[in-house]
Amino acid sequence: MKKNILILFSFIMLLLFISPVNAALRKSVELDGYFDAKFKVEWYDFENASGTRPDSFELALVGETNRNQTKAIVSKDNCDTETNPNVWDCEVRFNALMISSSKIETEYGFYAVSDWLPDNYFARNDYSNYGYVERGYEVLYNEGTIIIIANVKRFYDFDVVFDDADNRDGIRPWILQYTLKNQDNSFVKSIEIKPTNTDSYISTPDGYEYKTSNWKYSANLYPYLIKDDKPDFSAPAEYSITPNISVKGYEYSLDIDDNIYSLNYKYNAKKLDYDIDVKVELEDNIYKKPDDLALTLYTENDSNVKTVRVSDKNNWQYKFSDLYLNDLNLDPDNNSNVKEAIYKVKVKENEDYDYEITGNQVDGYKVLVKYTGDKIYKFIKGANQTYIIEKDDNALFQIDAPYSLFENGGKVYIDDKLVDKNNYTSESGSTIIKLSKDYMSSLSVGKHILKVEFNNGGVADTTFKIEKDSNKINVSYNPNTYDGIKKYIFILGISLIGIILICIIINKRRRYEK
Repeated sequence: MKKNILILFSFIMLLLFISPVNAALRKSVELDGYFDAKFKVEWYDFENASGTRPDSFELALVGETNRNQTKAIVSKDNCDTETNPNVWDCEVRFNALMISSSKIETEYGFYAVSDWLPDNYFARNDYSNYGYVERGYEVLYNEGTIIIIANVKRFYDFDVVFDDADNRDGIRPWILQYTLKNQDNSFVKSIEIKPTNTDSYISTPDGYEYKTSNWKYSANLYPYLIKDDKPDFSAPAEYSITPNISVKGYEYSLDIDDNIYSLNYKYNAKKLDYDIDVKVELEDNIYKKPDDLALTLYTENDSNVKTVRVSDKNNWQYKFSDLYLNDLNLDPDNNSNVKEAIYKVKVKENEDYDYEITGNQVDGYKVLVKYTGDKIYKFIKGANQTYIIEKDDNALFQIDAPYSLFENGGKVYIDDKLVDKNNYTSESGSTIIKLSKDYMSSLSVGKHILKVEFNNGGVADTTFKIEKDSNKINVSYNPNTYDGIKKYIFILGISLIGIILICIIINKRRRYEK
């Protein structure tokens, strides 16, 4: 009984404690639990020309710390959208931003709209620093008005074009900076342009060197003047761009075509008043002609100017043009550092070839190509043939080498022994060797090795066989053999006479005994 009385007493005391707190909270919510915001919404979207203006959007109310916020829907339900469709008069209720159970925030601002808005709008406000928000509106809250601007921005391209032979002298800057203004001379933004693509530079022994002749930059800008934070559609924007620094050795110029700005930098060094001709010649009857050659024009300080390929397609020659007179290597404004360039030519090495380069930059250069690799010629006819003694005539061998390589200094070997020129004849087509019948008949029956040497170091070798004619019967007189036959005939005759005498004697004895 006492236990039940104690529980009842505790419950009554708890109710007495909670009731005042609950009443205070309820009073705070009832008195300060909402905030009625009155404002205008101005639409700058060409009177909804695109037809994408939303009937409603979400707007946030933020506190002074920009961390405490509440949201509400703005629509025709809480705005007058009929009187002026482009200017809405709105009164929207937001939940109060509570700092504590007894205090609400008194400093408010509007935050950027959320993803209720279509893509062709963008949002701007004091908090977002005129930046983009998710769905493309721009919103500004100023003195009781929310300004919502259609996305009328467009991309402007700024292309930097260098005319300096791919930065041959290495004085091109690594970065360029500009100031962009409109026709009112109002500052718009600073622009920094530099190559960022990995294809824009090459590796050099001293590090990385930018070689690309074109750098690109794009900016999203209003095509109209912005006055009082609103676009003036009657005043198309005209932008001017000014370099912040001058680039030594270059002449700057600007070309504008609609929204494309070409920032031109022309290298102002003096040029040669002639071209440098390079011709490639192949040695006579070259064993193996290369498919092409890589020619590089370079200066005396080993600075490569240009590399090209020559072949049958361009008659094995090239003309280097638009070359600089001075080898600046440095600073074109410092005359003490300027010296006249000396241009030379080199060929990419190949272990099968030697290159003999003669001439100079004024008269032109000549490159003589010699083949130094192995020269193995092939037999067209006669390889691995079988020669029949007393049946075949001369033994013919045809090789795919030019006859001029054999006619003057060529040699023939059989089994590594030099064959006298009286034992063979030679003629063109490509190279034909005919070993005489007498010489072939003098060789022993069996396998032999033929090797032909040419005056360019080339060789051709094969094997052939010597055989006798198996269909021919050879009859010859041998005195020793004839005397032996006579001897055998004599012995055979004596033997027959002896046999006959024995038979007669035996026959007579038989008769006598009878």
